[in-house]
Amino acid sequence: MFFSATGTEPFWGLEISTDQIIVNLIEDSLVVKTPKFDNTTDTKIYRVVNDTLKLEIYIKQQMCTNGMSGKVSPYTVAINFKRVLDQKERTLEGCGAYLTD
Repeated sequence: MFFSATGTEPFWGLEISTDQIIVNLIEDSLVVKTPKFDNTTDTKIYRVVNDTLKLEIYIKQQMCTNGMSGKVSPYTVAINFKRVLDQKERTLEGCGAYLTD
């Protein structure tokens, strides 16, 4: 894993590795292969569209403070997703950081 993010209301977690992206939700998890990202703006964007899911992850280098813990992270994160089965689009917002050794 090289990037991690979390958010509240609702609680969620994001893990990005070279092989896969995992979005952990309270009710379940979304797991997809890591696509190439779009880095044409100051925001890194990952997009996945398949038969069951539309997922977009936006990572922007901008200081972010977790509203519950007060922890400060160097990136803001927004996740938009829609499952084909329920047709309801959801947006999650939170904070994240790249992980180093």
